[in-house]
Amino acid sequence: MPARDKAPITPAFANYSVIAGFAILVAIIVAGAWGLENRKKKALVDAGAEIAKVIESDATTLDRKNKELCIPDDYGIVDERPWDKETIYYWVNKVRPSISAHHYEAFTKEGSWSRTYRRMVDEAIQRVRSQREPSEEFDSNDPCEYEEFCAEQLRVAGWDARTTGRSRDFGADVIAKHGNRTLVLECKLHSAPIGSPTVKKTVGARTHYRANLAAVVSSSGFTNDAKKAGRTTGVHLLHHEELREWARKATGPRLLEGIGGSS
Repeated sequence: MPARDKAPITPAFANYSVIAGFAILVAIIVAGAWGLENRKKKALVDAGAEIAKVIESDATTLDRKNKELCIPDDYGIVDERPWDKETIYYWVNKVRPSISAHHYEAFTKEGSWSRTYRRMVDEAIQRVRSQREPSEEFDSNDPCEYEEFCAEQLRVAGWDARTTGRSRDFGADVIAKHGNRTLVLECKLHSAPIGSPTVKKTVGARTHYRANLAAVVSSSGFTNDAKKAGRTTGVHLLHHEELREWARKATGPRLLEGIGGSS
């Protein structure tokens, strides 16, 4: 039986086959690229959420550090370099170790990631400030008013507090009582961080008044030497915006242990 001749492949059919194959290949590449892009976007979103969670947990502390470091000088100029250094320190020592390597890589691949990070920090600080009660803010330059302000924070927290005035205070600006518990407070309205001599002075006040608790409250933070002295002596170091909440906790069944807000 004679073999049938195969029908010749026309040029048009061949072209259609090549085009169809090419179209399928392009579709596969596009789909793969689209899927990869979606995965990158998801990783970036997840990374941002993880970083935001870390920052939010430290928002109150970041707010306090910002206020301590961004203090206008005599000309009203704020040198933001110390705050820039602090945000880098926070990223390296707290945020970076708290997130996964995958999310770190996804976040830092973006060219503007450092600006995004700073914006996230700034927004967290603004949320803290917007939620703070007006009575926790202090905007005067009068040291006597500052002492009375701190005493009022203690009263709101349930303490019977009074300022010592200009009498011989033996290192205490405010004396407060709650039940059988006595607290001595040294109040420092300064533009520079408070040093260790103030801490040592407050130790003397605690001894003189036979107090259970002693704290230094400052508007401008504390030096490293002061923090070390606070840990050694048990004197709590606080920003005035932390005072009310700290004082509420100090009325509990156990005395607070260790250093206060400026650890």
